[in-house]
Amino acid sequence: MMAAPPAGRSVATALLTLLALAAALLGESVGARAQATASAIGRALTVQVLAPQDSAGVARASEALRRTRGVVRAAPMDAVRAAQLLQGRGGGVDPADLPPLHLIEVLRAPEASDAAIAAALRNAGVRAELHGGEAREPAQTASIARLGGGAAALLLLLAIALAHAGAGREAGVAADLGMERGEALAAHGRSGAEAGFAAGGVAAVLIVLAAASLAFVVGEPAAMPASLSASAVALVLLAPLAAMGAAALGARAGAARAYDAADRLA
Repeated sequence: MMAAPPAGRSVATALLTLLALAAALLGESVGARAQATASAIGRALTVQVLAPQDSAGVARASEALRRTRGVVRAAPMDAVRAAQLLQGRGGGVDPADLPPLHLIEVLRAPEASDAAIAAALRNAGVRAELHGGEAREPAQTASIARLGGGAAALLLLLAIALAHAGAGREAGVAADLGMERGEALAAHGRSGAEAGFAAGGVAAVLIVLAAASLAFVVGEPAAMPASLSASAVALVLLAPLAAMGAAALGARAGAARAYDAADRLA
């Protein structure tokens, strides 16, 4: 029978699990926001009609775009709309001062690629340039955020394993008493798993309470369930299992080292 793990190790495990969960959730949150931005950018597209560069060319291009699979909306841009967009980018422009525009605003679904839209315009006899639609920077930010959060969480789980590796010193006594190696390792691994699962459960409860408190402070407690993504819920639910696995592996590794050292001395 293994002795209960010291309180300090349990507290450390809970704290490390809490930090690992917070890192993973932060990475997921930042990644989700960046992904949403990338999706919004990717849906918007501006088509500049180059030839025929007149109202008939814009009308022909608009009709071709509306018939393209995945295009939700295609509307010619007037001077008022162009002035609004320029004003949003820091410019102050009078619509009357703008030259004739040959621009079309396009809103599309993911299946409407730039290549498909360009092909539809060529088939309609329209030469045009596509502007916008590139979302590389937000997409890269999403990947980096998720990878960073995951890497930080893995490092913290490694710290949990190292903390529990020190609990395997008793395996040397077990070797001296003639206990089988597999039995000693299993006992230490089981003790570490129980301690890790309990500490991980405490960390999961604390992170949920912290999130609920934050939602209450900002005045949106009712919106909290709707704002939780499936990934965030999964991370919270998996936190006790991750801590359990890290603690069990660490305890078994420490026990194996202590057992083998004692066995060699014997």
